[in-house]
Amino acid sequence: IGWRNHCTNLVEPGLSAQGAFADYIVVPRHSVRMIPSGIDAHLACLVEPIAVVLHAIARQPAFHGDRILIIGGGGIGQMCLAVLASRGLGPIALIDPNEGRRAHAKALGASVFPSWHDFREQVRDALGAMPDIVYNAANKADALADAVDACGTRGRICQIGYTGSEFGKIYPAKLMEKELSIVGALSPTADWSTAIDFVAQYGETLRPLVTHEFALADYEQAFAMMRDRQEAAIRVMLTGSAASRRH
Repeated sequence: IGWRNHCTNLVEPGLSAQGAFADYIVVPRHSVRMIPSGIDAHLACLVEPIAVVLHAIARQPAFHGDRILIIGGGGIGQMCLAVLASRGLGPIALIDPNEGRRAHAKALGASVFPSWHDFREQVRDALGAMPDIVYNAANKADALADAVDACGTRGRICQIGYTGSEFGKIYPAKLMEKELSIVGALSPTADWSTAIDFVAQYGETLRPLVTHEFALADYEQAFAMMRDRQEAAIRVMLTGSAASRRH
């Protein structure tokens, strides 16, 4: 049916096929994109999540005049903010419990808050009213209930955050009473070239989102940092260098 991200025979190196960390790997030609010389390895690793965000925004577009709320300030939430801000959209507020991630979002132009439940009035004041659209990029199932509660009448919600096997609870009557529209967004589809172009244009704005760099030998520490959300980690990079660094 043409939806590559829903292909029943999808093969993804590192997920459904082993070999992503091999010295060499054979993949179909259509899976390869050329990275321009102006994009170094630190920025190239942001192409995939930017493609995810572009797909999500295409699924649930924001328009000029929309009041926008982003729930979750990890990599996807921060890059969603970067793309929306680059289009002159907003006002934008972002919610994340981590002070360091909030600081990154503030630098990208968002009003930032630690939570929805404790700061709902402040969020509404920052936006001027209840959000017209909510991008839920949090990796917690209960965040969808916050999105439903926060979204204004006839508002739109895009579920981007991956919650694994978690289940959450929402109040179905609010969907009816507010006449909300909710869509999900799964992985990138045909947005790779656009994502590469975006990273090439806004690379220096995005670069601070690569918050940590680990030598390949320290891969266990790198994965633990991402799993446990340590030290305001947003994007953690594995390299062939001999030393690990915090940026």
